[in-house]
Amino acid sequence: MKRSWLVVVVGLLLFALSGCSEEPKPEEAFESYISQWNEQEFEKMYEQLSTESKENISKDDFVERYDTIYEDIEVNNLKVDFTKPEEEVTPDDEGIVELPFSVSMDTIAGPISFDHKATLQLEGEEDNQDWTINWDTSFIFKQLKEGDEVTLKSDVPTRGQLFDRDANGLAINGKVRWIGVVPEQMGEEEQLILEELSEVINISQDDIREKLQQGWVKNDPTQFVPIKGVIGEVDPRLEEIASVMTMEKTERVYPLGEKAAHVTGYIRQMYEEEAEEFTKKGYSSYEYIGAARLRASI
Repeated sequence: MKRSWLVVVVGLLLFALSGCSEEPKPEEAFESYISQWNEQEFEKMYEQLSTESKENISKDDFVERYDTIYEDIEVNNLKVDFTKPEEEVTPDDEGIVELPFSVSMDTIAGPISFDHKATLQLEGEEDNQDWTINWDTSFIFKQLKEGDEVTLKSDVPTRGQLFDRDANGLAINGKVRWIGVVPEQMGEEEQLILEELSEVINISQDDIREKLQQGWVKNDPTQFVPIKGVIGEVDPRLEEIASVMTMEKTERVYPLGEKAAHVTGYIRQMYEEEAEEFTKKGYSSYEYIGAARLRASI
C-alpha cells in the first residue's frame, strides 16, 4: 500500500513540474541575439535565425557578409539596443511578434544610426520550441536590399572662402599655374636650365636648387618639383627651357597677400618629417599646407 502511494506522489510531482515549466519568451531570445550582435559573434547569431532565413542565406555567406562589410567601413563602437517590454509580448494570429531595436556605429564615412524592427516566430516541436529571428539584409543597414553591395566613394570637398564685409576676397579658391622642373630630365644641361629659369621667373639659382634638393624629392623621371606659383598667364619663354613644366591647380589664393596674413595665415610646403603623414591623407608630397592663422573663439 505504501508503495502505491509513493508512485502516486512521484507522478503528481512530475506532473506539477512539467506544468510549471515556462514557455520560451521572444524577448529573451532576442536579448541573446542582440548580445551576440554587439560582440559581433556572427556564427552564433546565425544559429538563432529562422528556418526560412537559413534557406535564403548559408552560414558562411551570412558570416562573411557581416565580417566584410563591417571591416570595409571600419565599424567601431557598435551598439545595438533593445529595450525589453514591460508587459508580456503576445504573438499575433500567425504566431509572429515584432520587437523594435536600434543600431549605432562609427564608420570611416562617419556615424551611422537607425531604428528597425525584428520579426520573431516560434519554431520546433511542442516540447522543444524556441523563438527564431527572421533576418534580412536591412539589419546591416536599413536601406540595404538583397543583392546590394556596400561601396565607399570619396568626394573632394570645396574649401570655404573668406571675404571681408565689402565682399572683397581674403582667402579664395583660384587657379594657380605652378612652374616647376622634372629634375631627372635636366641631365647635363642642369646649369644652363637653372640660369634660364632663374631669369624668367625672377628667383635666384640657389633658391631653385634648394627646392630641387628637398627631402621628398626622389630620383623619379616623372616627378614634378614646383618652383613658383603664378596667377594668370606664364611667360612663353618657359616652353623653350628643357625639363621645365607647368601645372594648373585650384588652390588657396590670397588677393591681399601679406596685408591680411594676420587673419588668413599662410601656407608652406610640408617638411620632410610631415610628408609621410600628409600623403596618407591624400596630399602630394610637393603640395602646400596651412601653417598659421587667426583662431576665433566662440
